[in-house]
Amino acid sequence: MLEPLLQVATTAQGYPMKQARGELTLLRHCCLHIGTLAAGDNNGAGLPVETSAGELTLLRHRCLDAEQRLEAEEQRCVEAVRQMESAKQRALEAQKYADEARRRVLALEVRNEDNERSLSDAKRACERQEQRAELAERAVRGLELQVVDADRRAKQAELLCCNAEQRVRETESRSGEAGRLAKGEALRAADAEARMKAAEVGSVRR
Repeated sequence: MLEPLLQVATTAQGYPMKQARGELTLLRHCCLHIGTLAAGDNNGAGLPVETSAGELTLLRHRCLDAEQRLEAEEQRCVEAVRQMESAKQRALEAQKYADEARRRVLALEVRNEDNERSLSDAKRACERQEQRAELAERAVRGLELQVVDADRRAKQAELLCCNAEQRVRETESRSGEAGRLAKGEALRAADAEARMKAAEVGSVRR
């Protein structure tokens, strides 16, 4: 029974933390019974009675070495687990940051869509304003033409008015001359009538 234990102890030196759980348990069992082995109670440790002291010493050294290696590997395993937990924590934090960044990206995409819609609405409003401005400009040009035409008509009316006033003055002048002539004729007619009456009176007296 000693040979399997020696093989297990030797194997444990070359396979840190990769041994079968049964082998590690056996090594622990051997190490826990070092005191029993030292007392010479080989059978109490589960070993043959004829096991020599040299073999027990070799087994003891190998068991101690395996136990130290096992403790070192367990310590490294604990450290690895701690590092793994830390890495998990960092991974969770990184995932949290990634989720937050994803939410921000989605928010920015939504905001970008809103901005694009606002920009499109603004462009359409600008186009409508440009159309209105063009219509207003056309209306202004039409009004300018109407103003020019009205000014031309006003000048024509002013000219006609001046002509009419000239005609009125000429008519008034002609009317005054005719009145004077009519008065002269009336005076001459009255004088002739008076003379006729005087002649008639003279004839009657004679």
